[in-house]
Amino acid sequence: MVGDVVKFQSGEKCPCDMLLINGQDVLTDESELTGEPDQLPKHRITEENVKWASSYMFGKSLVVGGSGTALVVAVGDNSVSGIIESKS
Repeated sequence: MVGDVVKFQSGEKCPCDMLLINGQDVLTDESELTGEPDQLPKHRITEENVKWASSYMFGKSLVVGGSGTALVVAVGDNSVSGIIESKS
């Protein structure tokens, strides 16, 4: 549910779209959504980086490194993966 805080660790898929609020060495694989094979570092959201994608964790992305907690910002049809699926 939007507003929930989710704990995650390496090897898990992101259950929804989230903002990283605490974590260490977090890397995600977003290839299921983007087709890009690169592992992307994620950084805790701060006032300085609030507009940067480096804090955003997309649903269906695989956490390939690190662990932490994140704030749920979108689920289901309102998530990036939900929007992509509704277009196909």
